[in-house]
Amino acid sequence: MAKAVSKGIKIVLAGAVALGVWKAGEATLSYVAGSDAAAAEHFENRPWLERIPEDHRDMIGHMIFLDTRDGRYGAFGRSSTWRHFIEIFLWNREANRLRLLLPQDRKRGRLNVRTWECADESPEPFDLCLELSDGRHSIVYYSHSDWEVDPNMDDDDRAEWIADHAKTPELAAAFAQALDTESVPAVDGEDFEDLSMPFWAGE
Repeated sequence: MAKAVSKGIKIVLAGAVALGVWKAGEATLSYVAGSDAAAAEHFENRPWLERIPEDHRDMIGHMIFLDTRDGRYGAFGRSSTWRHFIEIFLWNREANRLRLLLPQDRKRGRLNVRTWECADESPEPFDLCLELSDGRHSIVYYSHSDWEVDPNMDDDDRAEWIADHAKTPELAAAFAQALDTESVPAVDGEDFEDLSMPFWAGE
């Protein structure tokens, strides 16, 4: 149990790390030409940010989807350097269809996912876009092609990666949350209820 709690804390820090990164469902979704698999080519093992934080107190949305040897889990939330609100979840993806389990509230959701190279349309320094949609609502997050991580890094490798990629304390904090790779408890989602709102909106 202590290990699971530790893991949760590290995931939270990893999600916040996504925040720091800056400064250094089954409705059909239409997308630009390419296969379903190509539509989510850049999806996992990288932090995604709503935008660049303006200062240490600026709260921004962030998320990460980790595919580790212990399973697929992730975190989304809103963070600044000083405050973090994080939700940890389990996920599975087939092509451009994403399934989520949110154990805290025993909810499940299905989304469509699309990623694409978007240097010409995204704000600096981003060059990748992520769109999540439930058929009624959609949201876009941003990342960078250099921000891919090894989800099974040990502590030393993780610290080195953060040092190499985080150009500011905000980024370092966000990366730290997103890059934790300890195992989370197993969850049986059979009795989970369907989400009535997009998962990123909360309930």
